[in-house]
Amino acid sequence: MATVAACAAFASRRGQPNPVRADTPPPVLDIWTFGRNRVGQLGSVPPNTSIPWPMHEARHWVAVSAGGEHTLALTDQGDVYAWGTNVDGELGNGTTTDSMLPVQVTGLTGITLIAAGGSHSLAYRGSDGALFGWGSNAGLQIAQDASVTRSPGTRSHQRNWNDPGDCGGKCA
Repeated sequence: MATVAACAAFASRRGQPNPVRADTPPPVLDIWTFGRNRVGQLGSVPPNTSIPWPMHEARHWVAVSAGGEHTLALTDQGDVYAWGTNVDGELGNGTTTDSMLPVQVTGLTGITLIAAGGSHSLAYRGSDGALFGWGSNAGLQIAQDASVTRSPGTRSHQRNWNDPGDCGGKCA
């Protein structure tokens, strides 16, 4: 599994104080990765996978999640990006083509939380309680009947977890 790290210490203003304020956007950060990189889950190929290496994809990142062989990242605008293996559509871009560069997950806006699983991905939008899941559903990990067929790379389920009536009263 890849190890992914993102931290304010990686901002371009190294050595300077980096105060956190609620009224300012997060700093432009790069994501530093290390570990196994069999299918591009670390992004650009680092010279030594045991030493943290920047992806050279500086944005206003606020969250990163490492999956089995893919990685998700969230921007301060609620956009989700993914890279690595895409054999089960876990990158969410409508293809099954692997990518060493971040590709934007299509059709998602206002996302507040992300999670990368073994070969699936999840995103939560707090404004309306929508939970999105895409990628492999072999173990029902995206909360859908395994017999349901879907196109790889598409979000296959949405529920409003803030509305008990939308999930049969089993949301809490």
